[in-house]
Amino acid sequence: MAPGADLTEGRRWPDVFDYENGPWAISKVCSSWRRTVTASPEVWRRFMLGTRDLGSKGQFSALETWLRYSRTSTISFLIYTHGICDHVVNRELFRMLLSQSNRWENIEFVNTTTSFWEMLNEYNVRKQLASLRSFTILSDGDTSAYLDEPDYDPEDDPDFYGAFREAPQLRSISCLDFIIISKIPGVHFPWTQITKFESSIRCSENYRILNNVAPNLEWLRLELTSDDIKTVNCGQSTDDIICLPKLRTLAIKIYIRPPDHPIVEQPVSSFRRINHLSFPSLENLSITTEFSFLLAPFHIFAEALRHSPCTLQSLEISGYTRETEDIFKLLKAVPTVRHFCLWIDLHGPLQLQDVVLPQLMGRGDEALLPRLDILELKFPERFEIYELDKHPLAALIRFRWANQETRIRTIRLSLGADIRGKVYRLYAIDTLPCLSSLDDLKEEGLTVDVRGLVTV
Repeated sequence: MAPGADLTEGRRWPDVFDYENGPWAISKVCSSWRRTVTASPEVWRRFMLGTRDLGSKGQFSALETWLRYSRTSTISFLIYTHGICDHVVNRELFRMLLSQSNRWENIEFVNTTTSFWEMLNEYNVRKQLASLRSFTILSDGDTSAYLDEPDYDPEDDPDFYGAFREAPQLRSISCLDFIIISKIPGVHFPWTQITKFESSIRCSENYRILNNVAPNLEWLRLELTSDDIKTVNCGQSTDDIICLPKLRTLAIKIYIRPPDHPIVEQPVSSFRRINHLSFPSLENLSITTEFSFLLAPFHIFAEALRHSPCTLQSLEISGYTRETEDIFKLLKAVPTVRHFCLWIDLHGPLQLQDVVLPQLMGRGDEALLPRLDILELKFPERFEIYELDKHPLAALIRFRWANQETRIRTIRLSLGADIRGKVYRLYAIDTLPCLSSLDDLKEEGLTVDVRGLVTV
């Protein structure tokens, strides 16, 4: 796996051609274990069809055996299409999988090539995907790995990406490659039944999904560049309101292009049309940036939330703004938030913690996030937890603790940059850089925990 590749569930599945690990290794322990593992279809129903040992004589029998042991179970797999579909011999391996397309459940494709999509259409899988629930289009993390990029616009051929548009159970699409799959609404994919969609920075133009393409979305994650912010346009006129009635989780991450660009001078107001979206069911919102000096459109989302009758429960923010009032507008728009996550910036032009934490000590109508229960601080680098001035944090917790209704009951310190495929897990208590000044509140019920990133 390339250094910049996304870590997904499929990359953890056993490789069909790795005979020293996975089910193959279990079957070699003894005859009893072999009988057990070969009689357990669940063991064989998830796998990776990688490029390890491609060209060996036993590769076809290995895949055939694997499929046989999975019996009639649904199967989930990851396939490196550029090393298989583009090869005159290896492509027969994919043909074997195509013959089982009625069993496909969750599938991941790495570096999808023209040959791959042509094989899907050639085999006419469109009518055979009764079990398909999700698919993920992956990249190896480098544009040079995209070996067979089409030299034409798929808009000229509505059937090119149409293999999945009649899958009745398809609910989740993740596009982490270089394909604009939201370009023609309703043509390539069954958007009205999709509840989860994710798109990466490699194809940020998939923000078009916001244009009422998928009205039943419940979970949405988009990665945009600072260039995209200038062009995002939702709705046809300033009077249009586009409603995503079922959306519960929305995550927007903004990147800069190129990475070494100086402090951004682009007006965030160009992102204005987001405020014409309505999220009546929204519960979780994340607005983050790749770098602390990158402008985040806080006030734009504040406007959107003001005309969205939602009860937001979780809010995560990072980034830069020229007007600190923009942050307060956002916080005032979400009084129901119970979990607030703030990325700590110790070296950028605007240190959010110094702006936000003191403002959480208001009273009465001036109080921000009055129902806050969990305050989470995220540190991009582990060592930064020791550099943070903890006195304002302690003052905030003690101030809120005095009122039973506004108490923050949990302080969570999360260490490490947010990485796809990794989660934060609780550290051992004896390793915590505890807030000793709050020991008396800990005895009264305050929880302080530290979490670090681990691979799941």
